[in-house]
Amino acid sequence: MQPLHPLLPAGRPHLRAEEVEQLQADEQKPPPRRKLQVLHFGKGCSYSVGYYRGQSSSGLASTETFSFESSLKAPATVSNLVFGCGTSNSGSFPPAISGILGMDREPTSLPQQLGTGIKNRFSYCLSPTTSSYVRFGDEAVIQGRNVQRTPFLETKNKRSVTSYALPLMDLSINGRRLGARFPEGIYIDSGSSLSLLETSVYVAVKNSLASYFASFHDVKRYTRSNAPDMFLCYSYAAAPTLPTMFFHFTAAPANLFFFPGGNVLCLAALESKTISILGSFQQRNVRFVYDLQQKMLSFAPEECSRD
Repeated sequence: MQPLHPLLPAGRPHLRAEEVEQLQADEQKPPPRRKLQVLHFGKGCSYSVGYYRGQSSSGLASTETFSFESSLKAPATVSNLVFGCGTSNSGSFPPAISGILGMDREPTSLPQQLGTGIKNRFSYCLSPTTSSYVRFGDEAVIQGRNVQRTPFLETKNKRSVTSYALPLMDLSINGRRLGARFPEGIYIDSGSSLSLLETSVYVAVKNSLASYFASFHDVKRYTRSNAPDMFLCYSYAAAPTLPTMFFHFTAAPANLFFFPGGNVLCLAALESKTISILGSFQQRNVRFVYDLQQKMLSFAPEECSRD
């Protein structure tokens, strides 16, 4: 299995200027929407796919035998696996990758094709410091007692049929519930660096943080021209005690801020008019197991660098 590329650094995540610029560029793209079309012509096939932030890829669709590293002595070999060979790609793709592993609920995604061969489940644990791995079948397990479970949510929105929506009940900042509502749940997406919060939820988080930081005399809203665009940021003289954020389908707090440098901290979430997404920044150091047959997500805190 190829390791996932680590998306964000460890500890207090100080981002380089170019990393902040890339986050800004990524999150300015359209809200998540993914569509896949496979066309048959004569004896061949083609595909066309549009990704969440405006990237697109089209080309030939075919089948091939794939081999993966395994916990067994011999590699695991899978025949007749459907894949696409991109001949026309547009948009901003990370330069270090040579392909994209489809892991959603589409019939052509890797876990859906592998099906019972992986016992219909896969797992990952995103480390902020090292490469991370996708594990399948018997290796997709959680160790420990603090395991939480939540079912996948299916709504009238077609997006919930092909993506992973979770029934989020509320958010809290530093122990105080916001009364946030998520009628379509929140989508979990390891491909989104930062979370997106629907406007009413984002405003509630923004107001709660303003109230919290008002008690710190040397913490001020950071709105200078060199502040990261679109981000809610604060400057400080001495590092303040940071509030926690809880997503109320779990007992584990989320990573709430990133630090671009220069005594500035920024909320690791952006506003969206249409959708809420739990991005990879908030997924760090948590083991997730996706059970496609039971339509269930299990998760628990874990030191992912030890995976």
